[in-house]
Amino acid sequence: MGFQLDELTEMLTALGEQLAAARAEPVSLVVCGGTAMNALGFVARPTHDVDVVALLETANVGSSVQRRQAAPLPANILAARSRVASDFDVPEDWLNDGPASLLHFGLPAGANSAWSAGPSAATLPCTSWGALTSSA
Repeated sequence: MGFQLDELTEMLTALGEQLAAARAEPVSLVVCGGTAMNALGFVARPTHDVDVVALLETANVGSSVQRRQAAPLPANILAARSRVASDFDVPEDWLNDGPASLLHFGLPAGANSAWSAGPSAATLPCTSWGALTSSA
């Protein structure tokens, strides 16, 4: 079983809706693997999950973006993920922090400065998945 880009779009949009309904603070997911390659148009093939490397959070409008390792995923994201898994009848680990340890090996050149400027093509704003390839 694999997810096509349109299915991922629906599921991540639903995740954002669940987080918004829970009045969660805005967060963007930094992803890798098949989801990232599909979203950026590098490939058009199914992927089995959404691999989250890091989270980008902004405490207040106009404040700097804080990056933190995705593992463990925060409770509000886990709750939203569970609801989406139930609603879409998909495995619970459709969204996972498996590759979060990649941050220990260092980041690509320019990643820190790009992330400090806010969401970019490397991030998935949970509330606006459709804005993946532009600033949100």
